[in-house]
Amino acid sequence: MNRRMIVGLGLLATTISSAFGADATGNYAVWGIGQASCNQYTRAYESDAVTDYKHYLSGYLTAFNTVAEGVYQGTKTNSLGDHLKSIYGYCGSHRLDSFERAIQALLAQTANQSQAQTDLSSRWGRPPKPATTP
Repeated sequence: MNRRMIVGLGLLATTISSAFGADATGNYAVWGIGQASCNQYTRAYESDAVTDYKHYLSGYLTAFNTVAEGVYQGTKTNSLGDHLKSIYGYCGSHRLDSFERAIQALLAQTANQSQAQTDLSSRWGRPPKPATTP
């Protein structure tokens, strides 16, 4: 297999497990450095040791862009450096949250600032809330 195919299959595998892997209460497994706390990310950011976080963020955003309906680029035109800085700001106030949760906050913030209505209410990777009956 060539490298492109391996990378493509890897992205597809992470997309499938994230999109359909949540349990009935909306919980799902988070792999890799996405499990790190915001406190850990803040310390890494302050010591300029964010390479692993940058790679995780790149893959997460690529998967999001792949599965989010009507979205070309969920974070608009900002650079990865801008995203890492924004996540650093979020993590300063939410030190116990995971890095993955901080990325969700970044996507929600971007959607709120956007003119387009991107529906992130189901918190990507989690099943939509069941409809209530009268």
